[in-house]
Amino acid sequence: MIRRAARKAKRIIKRILRIGNYQNIDVFRQWIEEVEPTVWNQGVLSYAPLISVVVPVYNVSSQMLRDCIDSVRKQTYENWELILVDDHSSWEDVRQVLSEYSDMPKIRVIYREENGNISEATNTGLAQVQGEFIAFMDCDDVLAPQALYEVAYLLNENQELDFIYSDEDKITEECQANREGKFAIPVKDRHTPFFKPDWSPDAFMCLNYTNHLSVYRTEIVKEVGGLRTKYNGSQDYDFVLRFMEHTTNRRVGHVDKILYHWRERKESVAYDPNSKPYALEVAKKLKEEMITRRGLHADVEYVDGEYQYRLVYHNDTNEKVSIIIPSKDNFDILKHCLATIAEFTDYPNYEVIIVDNGSAQDVQDKINDYIAGKNIHYIYEKQTFNFSHMCNIGAEHASGKYFLFLNDDIGILHQGWLDRLTGHAAQEHVGAVGAKLLYPDSTDIQHDGVLNLTCGPSHAFSHMDDAQSYYFARNRVEYDWLAVTGACLMVDRAKFYEVGGFDEEFPVAYNDIDLCFKLAEAGYYNVCRNDVILYHYESVSRGLDNQDDEKMLRLAMERSKLYKNHPAFEGYDPFYNRNLGGYNISFSIQMQGAGDHEPLQTESSMEDFVIDFDTESINFMARINSVEYLNSLVRVVGWFYTGSLKVDGKRDLYLVLRGESGKCYRVDVERFVSEEARRTYDSRYGNVGFEILIDKNKLDPKDQKYQIGVMISGDKRQDWFVQWTERWILR
Repeated sequence: MIRRAARKAKRIIKRILRIGNYQNIDVFRQWIEEVEPTVWNQGVLSYAPLISVVVPVYNVSSQMLRDCIDSVRKQTYENWELILVDDHSSWEDVRQVLSEYSDMPKIRVIYREENGNISEATNTGLAQVQGEFIAFMDCDDVLAPQALYEVAYLLNENQELDFIYSDEDKITEECQANREGKFAIPVKDRHTPFFKPDWSPDAFMCLNYTNHLSVYRTEIVKEVGGLRTKYNGSQDYDFVLRFMEHTTNRRVGHVDKILYHWRERKESVAYDPNSKPYALEVAKKLKEEMITRRGLHADVEYVDGEYQYRLVYHNDTNEKVSIIIPSKDNFDILKHCLATIAEFTDYPNYEVIIVDNGSAQDVQDKINDYIAGKNIHYIYEKQTFNFSHMCNIGAEHASGKYFLFLNDDIGILHQGWLDRLTGHAAQEHVGAVGAKLLYPDSTDIQHDGVLNLTCGPSHAFSHMDDAQSYYFARNRVEYDWLAVTGACLMVDRAKFYEVGGFDEEFPVAYNDIDLCFKLAEAGYYNVCRNDVILYHYESVSRGLDNQDDEKMLRLAMERSKLYKNHPAFEGYDPFYNRNLGGYNISFSIQMQGAGDHEPLQTESSMEDFVIDFDTESINFMARINSVEYLNSLVRVVGWFYTGSLKVDGKRDLYLVLRGESGKCYRVDVERFVSEEARRTYDSRYGNVGFEILIDKNKLDPKDQKYQIGVMISGDKRQDWFVQWTERWILR
C-alpha cells in the first residue's frame, strides 16, 4: 500500500498548492473561527477623526440594504457619519427602508430627483460630507464591525496617511447578517478572501486591487473632484489613479485585515467580471487618458484571460543598456545565451559585457573567437568566485544608463524583452526590474518574484505550472515584490550606485536579495514583469530538497548576515500579507495551530538509536521544507505522505539523523497540520507536518554531517519504516 501511494505521490507532487483566486473554503472558515478573532486592535484612540461613509443606493433588496446600513451603525468606532444617497430608485421598498433610518443619529438620507448612475449619486453624497476622511461603500455590501476603528487605529500610528485600504472577502448573494447578539456575517456565507500586499503602485497600474474598503482624505477628494460619469463601471479605479496624483506612495496605508464583505450577486463583478463588459473598455480608456495626463511613454495592452490591461512602458530615448554576464568555464551555455540575445533583441542601443573570473585557456580562446566583430566586451580577471565582485567589475566597465545583470544560463525567447525591461526600469519610483523565468522546454516557473518567508527568501510559485493563473493574477500581471532574482535583474545605473551596488560580502548567495533590500530601503519599488518570459537553464532538480552540504552551510551563514544587515526585513515582507503561509511559496492562508505555525522555542528530545529493520524496502514521500541554522541550533520543518492523510495523521512519527559513520539519533517531533499537504491532496486532514529544534553540538563530533530521515509506524504499530531524504544537518 505504501509503495503504491509513493508512486501516486510522485505523480502529483507538482500539484503542491496550485491555487488561483480561490482559497479552500474549509481552511478559510477555520481561519475565521480561530485566527480572525485574535487580530483586532483595542483601546482608546487619542486621535479620532470623523469618517464619512458615503453609500449610493439604487434598487437593492430590503435585506441587503438593511445589512449594509446596520453594519455601519454597529461599528465599534463611534465617530462616523453615514450618508445614503438614493439615486431615484424605482423600487418602492427602497424608499421605505431608507425612511426607517432617516431620523437616526449620524445618518443622513438624500433623495435624488433623477437617476444619475453611481458616479453622480456618489458625488451628491460627497458634497454633503463633514468628515476628515471619506469611505466609499456599495449598498449591498457589509463592513466588519471593527472596520472604521482599524482605519482610525492606523491613522493614530501615522496621521500623514491620505489613503487607506484593507483586505476583503466575498459573501453569498443570499447571505443575511446575524443580528442576534453581536452583528456578524455567518461564517458559512464568507469565501474568496483577498489578502493584499502593502501599497504596490505597479500592481495597481494593472488592476484595481485596493478596491474595498478604501478610505480617503476629504481635502484631496475635493481637489480631485469626485467621480467621473464617463468612466462608470470603473469609476473608482479612475478616481484612485487621479487621487494618487495629489499624494505620494508613502502616504498610502494598508490594514491587513478583512474589513469589507463584498456581496457576490449574479449581476455584479464580484460574481463574474463579464457581467459588466463595458467596464473593461472603460478601464482601457481611463488608463490611456492617465498615460496622457501623466506624460508617460507607455501603451495599454490586454492581458489574456485576466480581464485586465497592463501598462507597457517604453524608453523612447533609447538610452544604452549594458548587459553584464558573469561566466566561467561555461562556453556552450554562454554561447547559447549570447546567440539568443542577438536573435531576439530589437532594442537598438545595448552592449554586452562578459566578466570571466578564471576560465581555462581553451575556453578563453573560444570566447574570443566567438565575440570577434561583435559588440561584446570580454573582461578576464582570475580570482576566487565572488558573484558580487564580478557584477561590480562589469558595472565599472559599462557605459550604459541601465545595467542588466544576466546569468549565462539564460535563454531569451521573444522580441521586445529588453524594451519592456528598460521602459519599466526608467520609471522614477522603480528600483530593480525582473522577469519571469521558466525551466527550459516547459511551463514550470523557476522565478516570478521573491518572497521573504519565515524560512528566508524563496521564489514564488517555484516548479508550479505557469499555464495556470495563481492568486489574483500574481503570475500574469506586474506585481511589486520585495526582491527579484539576480539571474535577470535590471536597474538604473544611478540607483545602483546610490545604494552601493552589490555587497561583496555576499560572494555567492543573497547578493541579489541584499541589493533589492537596499533599493526598497531607499524608497524604490522592485517589480517583476510577467510579460518578459525567459528560460533559465539551471538544473530542474536543484532546489530546496537537493542542495549540497557546503551550499546549505553557506546559505545559512549568508542568510544570517542578510538579516543582520537588514533587521527590519527579518520575518517581514510588505508585499506578502501576514495572513498567508510563512513556510510556502503559494499564497495559502496562515493558520495558528494548523498548517503554518509558531516555530518551536524549546529543544526537541533526542536519543541514540539503532535501526534494526530494513529501510530500503519501503518508499513513501518525505518532504523537507527547510533546514534553518540559528547559531548552534538547527530547525527542520517538513511533512510526509503515504497515501491517506487521515491514516497518516495517526501514525507514530520521528525524525532520524544518520551520521557518515552510521551512528543514528532518533528525535521527537512537534506535529502540526500541514496546509501544503492538505491542499496538495485536497483533504481536510493533514496532521503530517513536523518540526524539530536541536543543538547540533550535541551530535557526535566524529561525524561532520547527518542525513535526515523520516521514520513512521506501519499499518501495524510494530512495523517501522524510514525514508531517507537528500537533506543533511551540518555540524
